[in-house]
Amino acid sequence: MVNICFLFSRKSNVYIPLGKGTQSTRLAERYQICQMSTGDLLRQAAQDKTSPEGHKIRETMDAGGLVDDNIVMSLIDKNLTKPECRNGVLFDGFPRTIYQGEQLDKLLESKQKRLDAVLEYAVCILIIQKR
Repeated sequence: MVNICFLFSRKSNVYIPLGKGTQSTRLAERYQICQMSTGDLLRQAAQDKTSPEGHKIRETMDAGGLVDDNIVMSLIDKNLTKPECRNGVLFDGFPRTIYQGEQLDKLLESKQKRLDAVLEYAVCILIIQKR
């Protein structure tokens, strides 16, 4: 079992697709672990029109806001128990803040698990400038 955080640190708010999602998918396949993207989890939960949590997420996202950390942690907690995550998890782009990292540590500890690695995805500035 292996649990990995795969992060890309941006110096600005400009989004330039550099392949982090592609690489995280490859890593997850290579180690036969599930890939957990909080963006995907939130979009999926927002589609649930019957749950109050889904409604709150949809409302927040539609307004361009950030979904509350407790809701995000709840989604992660629920998804950690899925059968496809039994060999481990690759957290794609999560945590984004120190608080989220601390909450993730507590959550994993409560399940007698731990992070095995944190990988930073970095791309040479010359490649970014060419794009």
